[in-house]
Amino acid sequence: MLISYHRIVSGPLFCGVLQHLEGGQNLGQQIYERSGGLFSGLVLRVAAGFVGVLMLDTAFARPVGDIGNRNSFPGVPMRFARVSNAFADRVLSSDPQTGLQTMLPAFLKAALSLQSQGALGITTSCGFLAPLQQHLAEKLTIPVALSSLLQVAWAQALLPPGKICGVITIDAERLTSEHLTSVGGAANTPIVGMPKLGAFAELVLGNPSKFSTGYAFEDEVETGGARRRAIERELILAAHKLPLNTGAIVLECTNLPPYREALRRHTQLPIYDIQTLVRWFWAGLSVP
Repeated sequence: MLISYHRIVSGPLFCGVLQHLEGGQNLGQQIYERSGGLFSGLVLRVAAGFVGVLMLDTAFARPVGDIGNRNSFPGVPMRFARVSNAFADRVLSSDPQTGLQTMLPAFLKAALSLQSQGALGITTSCGFLAPLQQHLAEKLTIPVALSSLLQVAWAQALLPPGKICGVITIDAERLTSEHLTSVGGAANTPIVGMPKLGAFAELVLGNPSKFSTGYAFEDEVETGGARRRAIERELILAAHKLPLNTGAIVLECTNLPPYREALRRHTQLPIYDIQTLVRWFWAGLSVP
């Protein structure tokens, strides 16, 4: 809970009152009642809450920048909920409509739980969940921003005539036009993928490799920089496959942001990903 107030009040009584408040709900009334009316004139502005993150059922190293690392979003309170049986390969291989629909109840249950805990908005750990955007939006009472692919249409609207927005994904064969159009993107948006047998695919999809370091959900794991350099090269090579008139790039996969700076330096293009989406999302949800 973030609390700011116009009148500076200190002392053990005020501190004791704050320590026993629950979840930021009806904060003014709670302060009034528990202080015996002592702070009835206190004007408070409350920014209670957090961004709820629906996590796939995965286990791999998550360096800073990855959606699953709490240190990736300074100043943005996050809370995570793992969706049981929402395995990466299952999500990637599911039909954008019928396949993902079978997983909707599990994602909705987790989203409702986060909402009840005080989430101000919901996002996810996989861009392939874009087709669930409207379905969850209809069931929740808080905003949802499920996929970095939401930014494809936004980025395209910013570009000069003749320039297009391209997408880099973990799997170009399985990311379809339906994923894009479900969140407002153009069906003919160019899509390129990371190599199927590369360092990045091995890391995220859990295949054993020389880069394997074990499970670390929130810790930044170093492997002498070899894996990072390999993934950065893969990302840059993928970008070279986009059309020459590409004016901006959206990274579908929420595990790619740790390597975006190398791509930005190399291409000199605007890069949008789950990082840019969540920071924008929280800027509108939070109270300054």
